[in-house]
Amino acid sequence: MRYLIIILLSLTVKLPAFSQGAFHLKHIVPYTNEIFGVAECKEGYLLVGVNSQQNGIYNGYMLFLSRNGDIMWEKKIPEYVPDNYERYRSVMYYAGYFYIGGTVRINNKDFCLLVKVDIQGNISYKKIFGAAGSLAYDNYLRSLLVNRDGILVASAGFNGNGTKGELMQIDFEGNILWSKFFSYDLASNNYWEYFEDMKKGKDGNFILTLSSNANNIDFTYNSIIKVNPDGEELWRKTFNTLKPSALTEDSIYLMAAAPFKENHVLAYFVVNTVPQYVVSQTDFALIEYDEQGNEIDYKRFYNPNGFGGSNIYTNQNDEIFISGARNYVDSTMLGVIKFNMNKEIKWNKYYYKENSSAVDPAWPPTGETFYCGMPASDNGFILSGIDFYMISNNYYWNSTIIKTDCEGNTVWDYSRCVSPEFGDITIFPNPSSDNFIIQLPDLQEKDKIQIAVYDIMGKLVQVSEYLSKDVITVNSSAWAEGTYICRIAVNNEVVKTEKLLKIDGM
Repeated sequence: MRYLIIILLSLTVKLPAFSQGAFHLKHIVPYTNEIFGVAECKEGYLLVGVNSQQNGIYNGYMLFLSRNGDIMWEKKIPEYVPDNYERYRSVMYYAGYFYIGGTVRINNKDFCLLVKVDIQGNISYKKIFGAAGSLAYDNYLRSLLVNRDGILVASAGFNGNGTKGELMQIDFEGNILWSKFFSYDLASNNYWEYFEDMKKGKDGNFILTLSSNANNIDFTYNSIIKVNPDGEELWRKTFNTLKPSALTEDSIYLMAAAPFKENHVLAYFVVNTVPQYVVSQTDFALIEYDEQGNEIDYKRFYNPNGFGGSNIYTNQNDEIFISGARNYVDSTMLGVIKFNMNKEIKWNKYYYKENSSAVDPAWPPTGETFYCGMPASDNGFILSGIDFYMISNNYYWNSTIIKTDCEGNTVWDYSRCVSPEFGDITIFPNPSSDNFIIQLPDLQEKDKIQIAVYDIMGKLVQVSEYLSKDVITVNSSAWAEGTYICRIAVNNEVVKTEKLLKIDGM
């Protein structure tokens, strides 16, 4: 990182109130809104799903939030015609536009749907693609990601032997460039299958989870499949037993997988500790696979809070997130667990806001159900779920959307987390009586930081050194009142010099 040396010749005034960057929003409105996908851009977050203004009648839904959690706009697709409606499942952001993936039903047939939207909510086009489907999960589009000069779509389609997982490469106009089917057994019609999820690794390859449901037995075969950008399978792990790992005797069940490190995969399992599978009574485990799909590490975690994780995510720093919900009194609440790259828990947070809607005994509060999430670019996390509300004697599912800082808080902790609003090195509050907080965005791994403070006569008051620490608190409680000079160096290069004002009793 490189900065110009900045010397302030006048005292810096105390900064105004900062924008949040973290929030806990319950979107309580007189219509159902359920969020299945979220994407981030510089201006905020687009959440997509379904809305219903009449019970059981659903159509497409979009909700755009600022980085502070303010609702900037929302769109409800209102034109409902029986056997003619849209459901949005996934969204991505690329080159100034959001691309929304979902399903459209036309005359009792399901097709894949691609909707292109700008950040103001203007729809550029809606494109329908994929062969007409009539079985339960045909054209069940679950995920879409940028792949080379187009979009990779994880869905499901009919291959002549039933519904199979289908991977399609399309261009940005919705034209199919190629399509490939994936299955537990491509030649068999004993399974109906679809992709649950897709994530992209640092190596440019994709991690897919395939759900294979057998027609004649009450068991789901789950698979982790790694493919290259051409859709060619690199390796696969199929879990058709409750003891699928050579590293443990635990009975485990695959929930989700994510790319990890440069070319590894990290899978999240629940551990069966009761005779019948019950999420709220299970521990959970992580298995790491190398680039060839070999198991190299198994780690089990005690789960005293009854946390039921639904998905696993990793960010560019190889930090790990598991999101879901946990039991709370007679209901549930959303939660996130964050791990460092060594699979050590950094924090686990659960989020509760009372459901204040009046409900009768026949419809007690159900609690929040997790639907989707993603790591944010500011090292926080955004997740969404639903809760049940009664408004004007009508019942609706309404969305809960939570955005955290790097420590899992829904109120930004500027003393521990770099704020996304700071593009340059920032020191605040200034003046201060006891602590000055220094935020250093854009640090690189192994950057060496030195903070030196001098009095007005040039005498060194204190000096501290850090390694890759982007939020630093300078304790000034022992200083005498007056003006000081703070000099910040990164890798032995002075990047900022600023006057500090110490005032007692603030």
